[in-house]
Amino acid sequence: MLQRRTVMLSGALVAALCLLPATSNAKQRHRGGVSQCQRSVAARISRDHRWSRGSSFASNVQRSPRGNNAVRISGRGNVRTAKGRKRGFTYSCVFNTRSSVLSKVSYKIR
Repeated sequence: MLQRRTVMLSGALVAALCLLPATSNAKQRHRGGVSQCQRSVAARISRDHRWSRGSSFASNVQRSPRGNNAVRISGRGNVRTAKGRKRGFTYSCVFNTRSSVLSKVSYKIR
């Protein structure tokens, strides 16, 4: 009986360890989505507003699921104007976790 329990626990441990890389890879792809979203937003701000002197992003990023394979990434940041002032903005993107494709990139400067 004791040997049977040990074998069952060993099997459960092996199964749990096999799942770890998949979870880790999913988190890595998700982090990649955040940086991809922020780079895309910064590029759009720079293209749309030639007066801008760079963008910075707050560290608190919100993520919310959108269907089976997508996540909405949103947050806040600041853009520096030609005169050196900071103006706040909000942004959002939709990131497909399966294909790593970014879509629906938007921002709004306050």
